[in-house]
Amino acid sequence: MGFHEVDSKVPETLVGLRAAIADTAAGLPHSRRPYPASWLKSREELAEVGAQSLSYEDYLQVTARSGLNGDRRAVIGDQLSRIVVS
Repeated sequence: MGFHEVDSKVPETLVGLRAAIADTAAGLPHSRRPYPASWLKSREELAEVGAQSLSYEDYLQVTARSGLNGDRRAVIGDQLSRIVVS
């Protein structure tokens, strides 16, 4: 990543730092992993709820609205527990 000199009074100095952070983040696990559209829709709706936790019943309702059912609900639940939702 290297070193980046930044100054809060000179916003242009943040451009290189932001690019370096984005490049580094792109190489992290789960940051660029392709997910089915129904999973992404579930993730977005769960983030919109804005709660720190969710009952399993509420989770099932959200995932059902997104088109997930059966074992897929458990799989996305496991994956979402590994990444930041909001």
